Amino acid sequence: MAARLAFWPGWVAAAALVVCAAAHFPLRREGAPLLVYVLALLASGLCGALAVALVVRAGVVVLVAGSVVPAVLAGLGYVEGRFAPRELAHALSITVAPPASAGLTAVCASLASLAALSLLLMVHIAERHPTPRPGD
Repeated sequence: MAARLAFWPGWVAAAALVVCAAAHFPLRREGAPLLVYVLALLASGLCGALAVALVVRAGVVVLVAGSVVPAVLAGLGYVEGRFAPRELAHALSITVAPPASAGLTAVCASLASLAALSLLLMVHIAERHPTPRPGD
């Protein structure tokens, strides 16, 4: 059996998750409580950990998590002043990138992971159900 080629859409999704992690990394701001820094660092670290997991092995579970986690971050950025708790809204405002840019990177990372997931599922289906040959 031939060795399987590297799944390059997973690498693209991993790169988008690295950018998302960098955009959500917290900056030191005076007057911000420790909980705010922990939340922002947790969001950044989770995106970075998912990127590493995608580089190691681009599986269905990791790609689903890679599309859900940034989507939640983007959604929290959208409802920042409306429904989200004050600490969460403050955690989104102390990131390296401005909140709108950090949200945009989260949307891009989520879409890249979702596209890679779709391609991976199509590859799995094609491997399980090969195209019949004309002579068969």
